[in-house]
Amino acid sequence: MKKDNENERSAIVVTKVYSIINFVFAGLTLLFGLILMIFSSKLSELYYSGVIAGLTSNPQSLFLVIGILMFIAGLIGLAIAWGLWKFRNWARIFTLVLVGISLLFTIMDLFNTFIAWNLIWVIIDGAIIYLFGIYRPIVHLFYDPFLSKKKSSNRL
Repeated sequence: MKKDNENERSAIVVTKVYSIINFVFAGLTLLFGLILMIFSSKLSELYYSGVIAGLTSNPQSLFLVIGILMFIAGLIGLAIAWGLWKFRNWARIFTLVLVGISLLFTIMDLFNTFIAWNLIWVIIDGAIIYLFGIYRPIVHLFYDPFLSKKKSSNRL
């Protein structure tokens, strides 16, 4: 029983840490998207000055669209991070789907041009898929998020 409690505590810690990492990256994505939307006209001036060349005939629209897409991605990331923090199964499933897509693209890129960084991402993505898709203590948390409270109250 002691081993089960240790596994459960480590599963909670891993899930919370991964959730915090998602909060940080989603917040940065939101911020960067907002910056692109606000400064799209200034960025288009860089385009016309020759610093950024050959992207499009209307760079302000391009920067604005990219900013909006990044802002939406940041909002989705915040929702998933919150869902992971609260042990919602839909967030675990979204994480598995998005990380699975990332893994496929990284593997395809790895075959195209071998870069050590891509190999590191394959390992990270594989670890996340294992932890949230297969590792029983974490998966069990999402089906019974108050498992540790129930176990500890039964012992008292």
